[in-house]
Amino acid sequence: MKTVPCAHSQLPRVSDDMVTSKGFRT
Repeated sequence: MKTVPCAHSQLPRVSDDMVTSKGFRT
C-alpha cells in the first residue's frame, strides 16, 4: 500500500495498514 505521501514515510510499516484505514493523508 504505497498510496500515501511522504507523510507515511515518517510512520512505521505496520502503521501502513492503519494509515490507509484511517485515510491519513497529510
